[in-house]
Amino acid sequence: HTYEEPVYSWSDDFSKVEVTFGCEDCDDEVKVTDEEITKATTAPTCETAGKNEYTGTVTFGGTEYTDTKVEVLEALGHSYSEPEFTWTEDLSGVTATFECGTCGDKEVVAGVITSETTNPSCEADGKVVYTGKVTFEGETITDVQIKVLPATGHTYEAPVYNWSDDFSKVEVTFGCADCDDEVKVTDEEITKAT
Repeated sequence: HTYEEPVYSWSDDFSKVEVTFGCEDCDDEVKVTDEEITKATTAPTCETAGKNEYTGTVTFGGTEYTDTKVEVLEALGHSYSEPEFTWTEDLSGVTATFECGTCGDKEVVAGVITSETTNPSCEADGKVVYTGKVTFEGETITDVQIKVLPATGHTYEAPVYNWSDDFSKVEVTFGCADCDDEVKVTDEEITKAT
């Protein structure tokens, strides 16, 4: 027999290969199976594909025949953690740093800041709420910083005097220019100059 080049038939899971040698001059076929496949793996990374390389070897007619199949392993893609936000001291700028837990790759994204102010009153603190917003891989993530605006305290206007009919006492009212707060002070020890 004069045999043609072999035909390799791999199993779906690459665990064995059947090699068929067909005669050029007749219908005779010889089938040889290798069930001891060697496998070499190159692991994928976040950005590059890996592979499993299967090698099957058979011996026929004193000659060794080898065939290799390659199974591509897709790149893993980065696995980023929750971001770490970094604000400028005056809260006018913010960035978010995303780090891949697999390879350590870092992506820094600048944020957009909006603010909402609650003005302080005479007695209550106010605040400015700064919201930093970043968009990364189709997801929007926010971080909030709060700056306290201290209460302003009362600003009293010129006093208003309210005398009793017989001038034996006087009530003095101090009114705040910014709110309805009033302080009343009474003087019942009036000095009299005639």
